Amino acid sequence: MKFPPHHTFALCAKAADPESRYPWALKHGFALEYTPDPEQLELLPVHTAEFRRRNVPVRYHTRYFGLEFGDARAEYAEAAFDAHRRTLDAMAQVGGEVLTVHAGLSKGVTLNSDMVARNLRRLADHGRALGIAVSLENLRAGPASDPENILRWATSADAAITMDLGHVVSSAQVKGGELKGEEVARAFLPRLLEVHFYGKEEGRHFPLESMASVEHIVEVVLESSCRWWTVELDDTAEALATKSMLEAYLRERGLPSA
Repeated sequence: MKFPPHHTFALCAKAADPESRYPWALKHGFALEYTPDPEQLELLPVHTAEFRRRNVPVRYHTRYFGLEFGDARAEYAEAAFDAHRRTLDAMAQVGGEVLTVHAGLSKGVTLNSDMVARNLRRLADHGRALGIAVSLENLRAGPASDPENILRWATSADAAITMDLGHVVSSAQVKGGELKGEEVARAFLPRLLEVHFYGKEEGRHFPLESMASVEHIVEVVLESSCRWWTVELDDTAEALATKSMLEAYLRERGLPSA
């Protein structure tokens, strides 16, 4: 994976979003982080077409609730693995390079740690065969909120890591003082491929109020070669304000942004 010298700011979007979200993102200088519909993968090339035509980068994100490839029930885990595998195949048809995946996104589903490791490895191997990097995201709660689990699973699969900043600061370990946010970031550094930015998660994603609340984490991120920062906010005004805040932060430090 080649890292550009500048930072890329992406806007999250999903297949069910209004069509207007895509031209808005392009107009305001965003790249795209796209969550497909696993039942309508034929929409993937349609929704990403204009970005690709303009050579604006696109990455992919499987927020597939109910499709847990680490499900303790083997038949459900296999069905979820297949949905992710088909997503990788669809990405390969349009030159996709990075897919962020999750373990434990679905409420009420019991994970089996060995199943997570096994199927993440299968996905990472399939992705590598297609020229796609598979990256595991940390979550706010559950087994994937523990950075040790994320590191163990990612290392065993030789997968990358996507650090969700809102999940870090909203996790019980960090809020309770058991861990510091910068410690989580430093643990992830060797495999860090992208970062998701917003202020906190409490029922929904809230925007950053100021850089002061996360600067101690971002300073660690800046030690890495990771240059892909996704603004994970549905509200476009909040997303644009957060992008502007991040760009100003980088300018103050003399760092280039896209």
